[in-house]
Amino acid sequence: MVGLQPEVGQIRAVAWSALPTHRHLLALGLATGRTQLLALSTSSLSVSLSASTQPVILPVKHSRPVTSLSFCSIDGNVLATGLDRHRSDYSLLIWDIADCVSRFPADAASEWTRPERLEATTASLMGRDGDPKYIQHYCPSETVNCVAFVPESFGLLASANNKSLRLYDLRTASREAQAPLAFATRAVYGLAPDAQHPHRFASFETAQSGAVVRLWDIRKGETASFDVAGGVSGLEWVSGTSAMAVGNREGVSVWDVHTGVKDSEEWTSVGGMRQVVRPKQQLHSFALSPSDAPYGDVMFVHRDGSIGVGPIGSAAVIANSVRGEFAVSTTNIILLSPDRALFPTAPGTPSSGQPSPSRSPSPLPSEKRNNRFQLPPARISAILAEASASRSRSASPTSLPASSVLRGLRAEKEVADKSEENGGEGARRILGVDVGYTMRRRAEDGYGLTDLELNAAIATRHPGAERLAGIWEFVHHLLQVMAPHQSRHGTYDLTYQGIWPIWSGQLTPPAPSPAYSALRSHPITRPASASASVDPGRRAGRPLEPHSRDREALRRDKEPDADPAYAAAVHAINMARTENGAPGGVGANRLPHTEKAAQRRMILALCGEEHMHAAMVEVNRLIEDEQRTKAACWAFFASQEEPAVSILLSSPDERHQLMGATVAGFMTQARAQRGSEFWAEHWSKMVDKVEDPYIRAMLRRIAGEDWDAVLYDESLPLLDRIAIATCNLSDRELTAFLRNRVSRVTQLGSLPGLALTGFTSAGLAVVQRWLDRTADLQTAAVLSAYFPRPALSPAEHETVERWRDAYRELMDGWKEWVGRCAFDAAWNGVRRALGEDKVGTGTVVVCPVCNNLLTRQAEEHLIRKNAIRGSLPQPSARTNACLYCQNALPRCCICLQHVRPESRGEWGDAADSIDAAYVSCNTCRHGGHAAHILAWFEGGLDGEPARDVCAVAGCKCRCASL
Repeated sequence: MVGLQPEVGQIRAVAWSALPTHRHLLALGLATGRTQLLALSTSSLSVSLSASTQPVILPVKHSRPVTSLSFCSIDGNVLATGLDRHRSDYSLLIWDIADCVSRFPADAASEWTRPERLEATTASLMGRDGDPKYIQHYCPSETVNCVAFVPESFGLLASANNKSLRLYDLRTASREAQAPLAFATRAVYGLAPDAQHPHRFASFETAQSGAVVRLWDIRKGETASFDVAGGVSGLEWVSGTSAMAVGNREGVSVWDVHTGVKDSEEWTSVGGMRQVVRPKQQLHSFALSPSDAPYGDVMFVHRDGSIGVGPIGSAAVIANSVRGEFAVSTTNIILLSPDRALFPTAPGTPSSGQPSPSRSPSPLPSEKRNNRFQLPPARISAILAEASASRSRSASPTSLPASSVLRGLRAEKEVADKSEENGGEGARRILGVDVGYTMRRRAEDGYGLTDLELNAAIATRHPGAERLAGIWEFVHHLLQVMAPHQSRHGTYDLTYQGIWPIWSGQLTPPAPSPAYSALRSHPITRPASASASVDPGRRAGRPLEPHSRDREALRRDKEPDADPAYAAAVHAINMARTENGAPGGVGANRLPHTEKAAQRRMILALCGEEHMHAAMVEVNRLIEDEQRTKAACWAFFASQEEPAVSILLSSPDERHQLMGATVAGFMTQARAQRGSEFWAEHWSKMVDKVEDPYIRAMLRRIAGEDWDAVLYDESLPLLDRIAIATCNLSDRELTAFLRNRVSRVTQLGSLPGLALTGFTSAGLAVVQRWLDRTADLQTAAVLSAYFPRPALSPAEHETVERWRDAYRELMDGWKEWVGRCAFDAAWNGVRRALGEDKVGTGTVVVCPVCNNLLTRQAEEHLIRKNAIRGSLPQPSARTNACLYCQNALPRCCICLQHVRPESRGEWGDAADSIDAAYVSCNTCRHGGHAAHILAWFEGGLDGEPARDVCAVAGCKCRCASL
C-alpha cells in the first residue's frame, strides 16, 4: 500500500528496519537515488502523515536509481544503499540513521543498547543544508547490483559490475581499509545470507538456460550450485531449517541443503527439491512469513498485482543404505531400523525390538513342502542350533543388535494388519521385510556357499521364505547327484545338468514350439460341446491350460531320434552310481514303453524318486514323515488302491477320513456309472472344492480324466509332476510336457525351474528373471557360483561376474568382511571342483607369478616365449618387473622399493616370509611390505609413533581403522 501514496514516488527497493526500538520503520529506495525512511502505524501498518512521523530523506549527489537496500542485524542504525553507476560518484553508501530515527516515536516497552558506532570517513553526519550524509562509501564509478549484510556482523556483501562478489568489513574506515575479499563469478543479481550458518550465503545469476544458484562459504568460496529453469525472481532461507526458497516465474520451490564433516573438512550438498507454490499466473516476487514453526507460509505477488498466501509444507525426504538402514528427514533426521525401537518402552512393557509371541518364526507346514528334499521343522531347528553354537559373532560398533523384530516373518503377515502400521513405528516394521535388510540378516547368519542346508534353514527365518522353500535342499541334492566325478563318461559331461538337458541331450535352451509361442497367464475355457466330445468324464467348461488345447498339435511334432551313444553314456553313469552306492543310483520304478529308459532313470533319480525296492517303501516313508495325502496319492498311482484308502482313513485328520470314505465309495461303483453325465457334473464340483492337491489328483484320475489334468495343476510341486510324467507319459508326450515347463519357468523366473534347466544358459535366464522380480542379489550370486564357465557365453560369464562383484561390495558395505572372505574362498573351491582352476580355462587369465591380469593373446605369447627361454631366473635386488609377464611390480609406499614375488637378504632365507609379502588397503589401494606397513601403523618405524592415516602423501584414508 505504500507504493500507492503519491508523495512516495517510484520504489525500486524496500528494506525493513532491524532496530528493536523501531520495528515499523521502512526504508524505500527510489528511482531518483534517494532513500526514504518511513514510519508505519503500529496498529494498521498504514502511512501516517502526522508531524512526528514525516518521512526522512537520505539524499545523493547525483540522481540515479537505487538497486538494493540492507539493514545491519547487529546495529539497525546502519543502512547500506546500492545505486546504479555514475562516473563521478560512489555507488555503495553506508548511512548512520541514528539521528534520523530519533525523530520517530519508539515502540512501547522496547529497550536496546546500541553497540559502538562505526568510524565515519566524512567530516560530519549532516550536509551543508542539514540533510543526513553517508559515513562510508565504496565502489566508485560502478554499478552495485545487490547488497546484503552478513548475519551478526558488520561484514557487507556487495555485487559490483566487474562480475565479482566483495566482502567489506565496515569496522575499518574505507580510506585505510585494504582490498576487500572478492569471489570471482558472473554478474550477481541477488544475495541471501543464511542466519543459521553465518559463514554461508547464496547468490543467483543469469544463464543461457535460466539462472544458476550458487552456495558460498566466506571462508573458502563456492561450495555448491544448481540450475533453475526460467530465471530467478528471489532467494530466501527458510527460518529454522537448512532449506532455501527459490522463486521463478513458475512459482516457489524449496531446495534442501545438507552439510556435514568428513575427515575434519566441512562439505555442502544440495538435496531434493519440492514445488510449494505453483500459481496460475506468472510470479513476480515472494516473501516468507516469520513463524515459530519450522515451516511457515509464503506470500507471493503475481504480475497483475494480486497477492496470494500458501503453506510451505514439510515433505519428508527418504533415503536408505546398503546396511539395511532407513532414514526419514523432515525437520529432523530419524534413523529407522527394525532392530531399534523408535521410542523407549516403559519398564515392564515388552520391547518392540524383540519378536512378539504371536509372530514367532515357524517353518512351513509339513503337508505343504515343495519337494521331498525340503527340511522338516525339527531338522531346521537342529541345523540353526548347531550353527549358532559354532559361530561366535564379534560385536562391531556400527553393527546392529542380533535380535530382529521380524526374524522369520512372512512379508504377507508383516503388512497384513494395516491398523498397526502407523507412523515411524509402522515404517520401522515394514522395513524389516525389505530385501536389502533381509539379505544382510541372512549374511550375518551364515547364508552363503559354505553349507546349502544351512541356507535352507536360514531362509525359513526371514521374509520371503515361501519363495525359497525347498530350493536350497534340491540344489544340494542336484550337486551331489550330478557331481563332476560321477557325471562324466567319454566325451559326455552332464555336470550340474537339469532334467531337460538330460532328456534332450542338448545343453542349449529348447526352442519353443509354435503351439507355445505365447504363454498366457490365464487359462482358456473350452466350449462345452467340444469338451463333451473329447472326454465325457471332464466337466464341461472347466478351465484348461494352453497345453491341453494344443496337445494334438504337439503330438504331431516329430520326436528327435534317440542317440544310441548318448543313451549308452547315461546308462553307464547310472550303473556306476548304483555300483558305487553314490547318490542318484537307478531305481526299480515301473516305466512305460520307451527308447530312453536310461534318461528316465536319471530324471527320476534327480527328482528323488529312485525306489530301489517296492513302491510301498516310499509310501511308508511319506507316512512316517506325516505326508499322508502324498503317500495315498503315490499308492493310488502305483495301483495300490486299498492301501491308499487305508492311509486316508487311518489319518487323525477328519478331512482325510472323510475323503478316504468318499474315495472308497466311488471306487466301488462301476465305470459305466462313473461316466454318466449326472455323476461327472457333481463329481467335478466336489473336486474343485478340494484344497489338497494330492487328493485332487486322485479324484481326477478316478473321474477318468487324463494325465494333463494332474500334470498341469500348478498347486502340485514341480518335481512330483515331473516324476508322474516320467513314469506315465510316452516319449513324445514327455518331450512336449518338459518343453512347456521350461518355457514357463523361464518366463516366470521360478527358482524351482532349476530342476528342469540345471546350471546351464537356460538356468541363468531363470535366475536373471528371479533377480528382476525379487531384487534378491544374494541368492542369485550364490547360485551363480555353480554355473560351469565353459557352458556360458562371454556375455553370460560377464553377468555372473557382475553379480559376484556386486554382492561382494554389499558385504563390504555391511562390514561382513569375514563372510565376504568365506564367500571368496568357497567360490574358488567350487571353481576348483569344476576343474576351472587351471590357467586359461576361464575367461579371466592371470600371470602365474605376479597375478596381474593378462589378455588371451598375451597369455599365448608368454607361453610360447617362456617355453623357448626355459626356466625363469631368480629375482635380484634390482628386479622391478615380473620375470614372466614383464609387468611392473608394485612399490612399497614406505621404502619405495619394488615388492618382488620372491626376495632374500634382509627378509631372511625364507622366500615366503610374511615380512616381504605385499599388503594393501582395500579402500585406497596403497600398500607395501608387510613389515613396513605394520611398523607404520603400530609404531616403531625409525622411532616414529603409531599412525592411523595412510603413508602416501595427500591420502587421507584411515587404513588402520578399517
